[in-house]
Amino acid sequence: MANSIEDLEALPPIDMLEDDGITLEGIQEEMIADYQDAYLQYTGEEVTLYPANPKRLELGVIAGQIYQAYEFASYLFNQNFIRYMEDDVLWNWGANLGFAGSNLRAASCVLEFGMNEALDYDVEIPAGTRATAGDDIFFATEESGVIPAGSLAVEVRAFCTEMGSLGNDYVVGQINLLADSVVHVSYVRNIDISAGGGDEYSGDELREKVFLFPSTYSVAGPQDAYVYYTKLFSKDIIAVNVETDKETATVEIYIMLAGGIIPDKAYCDNVLDYLTSLKKFPDTDKVVVLPPEAVPFELEAVYYISSSNKDTEKTIRESVEEAADAYIQNQYESLGYDINPDIFVEYARVAGAKRMEVASPSYQKLEANQIAICTGKNIIYGGLEDN
Repeated sequence: MANSIEDLEALPPIDMLEDDGITLEGIQEEMIADYQDAYLQYTGEEVTLYPANPKRLELGVIAGQIYQAYEFASYLFNQNFIRYMEDDVLWNWGANLGFAGSNLRAASCVLEFGMNEALDYDVEIPAGTRATAGDDIFFATEESGVIPAGSLAVEVRAFCTEMGSLGNDYVVGQINLLADSVVHVSYVRNIDISAGGGDEYSGDELREKVFLFPSTYSVAGPQDAYVYYTKLFSKDIIAVNVETDKETATVEIYIMLAGGIIPDKAYCDNVLDYLTSLKKFPDTDKVVVLPPEAVPFELEAVYYISSSNKDTEKTIRESVEEAADAYIQNQYESLGYDINPDIFVEYARVAGAKRMEVASPSYQKLEANQIAICTGKNIIYGGLEDN
């Protein structure tokens, strides 16, 4: 089963007009030739339509209309193939497969409501109590909470009052202002990073969801289905690897977040709770969501630029720095992606470097549950060199 949009992009392109050799110029030439042949047939006289001939201009306009009709027919034909479908068609095609899920979700976090001193009676936190970071984005408690007599605090899950990813990534303690006062409560703060908010699917993201959806039909917990539903939790999850520990019969789901962020236990637990709530997998599946094992590396290299490129030296230097950042980012986006300095050398050469001496890292093969994390970057420009 294919498991990424790259599988679609690797398929041969479909171009009905190109395959049949249909061009605007070809239609114009054919119409002019047909006209001249018909004129000879009906009048017995030959005629040549030169570029300034009004009849030739008229045929050119008609040919343009015909070509547009061909283009529209080609467009409609391509809408039968998921690689080319536009959003509205994708949604309808997905509905044929049983996919009709919106990605619009509100972010959530756990809020801690606390008091300065314990009381001898319960203090209720009403459902819907809001807190904010002071930026007009609010989180409201889903259910009521109670600070028991003799206790100082209670934890309650809260959801962003606006759908979408705008509620994600509030760090611990950032949501610390009560928007609705509660008697005796002196403070509020989020005790985990807010996550789970999702924007509506569009473009290639929607295409990939529809493409992968048939893999969810099985109730046997196929790997693609675990990948599919795990990524549904948040757009922040950019990489998922699913491994099965045969000795313990455990499905191990390793996740990586955007920007080289390794999720903490609380985030992984939230993902597991989400997967469990979907009830898409057999109860016999023992599933755990885990962070990948970080494999640190430092990127150290000296590069040189050909003296023949002296005029663009500054631009090339900037491009090489960008190539280094791209290499590091590429490592973050794939679990189990080997640390291979040869790839960085390729990036640098494309950026314009003549020669590259890489001191670190050396090649290292990674396991599926590992992620390469750059802990330092030192790219030195060695100067111009003759060829």
